[in-house]
Amino acid sequence: MLAWPLLQGRCVHGAPINAPAPHAPAPLEPQAPLVQLAYLLDAWEIVRLSNCEALYMTSGTDTLAAKVRKWFREPSTWLSLFSVVVSVGTSIYLTFWWGSVKIYMPPDIAIGLFNATYWQFAASTSLVNSAPPNNLKIIEDARLTVRLGNSSREQHCEWSGTSELIPTQEFQRLYKDVTRLDEIAKTKRDQFGPWQRKAPFSLHGGELRAKMLIFECSELESGSLRGPTQVRATIAVRVSGKWSRPSPERVYELPQELIDTARKDQSWEWGRALKQ
Repeated sequence: MLAWPLLQGRCVHGAPINAPAPHAPAPLEPQAPLVQLAYLLDAWEIVRLSNCEALYMTSGTDTLAAKVRKWFREPSTWLSLFSVVVSVGTSIYLTFWWGSVKIYMPPDIAIGLFNATYWQFAASTSLVNSAPPNNLKIIEDARLTVRLGNSSREQHCEWSGTSELIPTQEFQRLYKDVTRLDEIAKTKRDQFGPWQRKAPFSLHGGELRAKMLIFECSELESGSLRGPTQVRATIAVRVSGKWSRPSPERVYELPQELIDTARKDQSWEWGRALKQ
């Protein structure tokens, strides 16, 4: 009966006490004082062991919380969490971010009056695909929108083809057997290369591509401009059947002599963009 107090009144800290608690002894008839004392000691041991088990449960919870706090204090823990967040964010960005095509208007725009019924514009446009590198966009079509002077009426010009600018000396070397430049053309800094029909082209994610786009404005008559004027122009492209957001509008100055020269010499003439 007195074997249980061999724990010497102390809980075993950090490990559960698996031994079952002793049952209270049956009530004894009042006899010797030593027998009464033994009975009281057994009853006290039952109460003490119950409190010890509760103390162990509390101590175990405190130990777990301490481990968690210590884990969060370690620099390697935060580095691991940060790497997980970056990996998940990168995966979501590469998989779901569609991006868009950004269009930048050039500082100069060329006008041509080769046909008596409509205008032509040539713009060396820069296109950027803001999507991740694994995203491929196909530019299906393009459209130039112009407004003359302060008019609010918009004229839509269809994309007809592409070309490229070639320095005049290089142009003469490459095409000396095909065409000859007149004296006026030789004074120009560069020449338009061979004209190519429009065709869809690809634009990879993060790629910047410069394209000389040529537009025909059938709604804009060649004789509609009299005197110095300004042209306000924007460009939009069609990707997967949807038109992109137009480029920021730029204003180009077209002096009267520039228009007359383009009409008379049947040549491309350049109008400068106004400072924004």
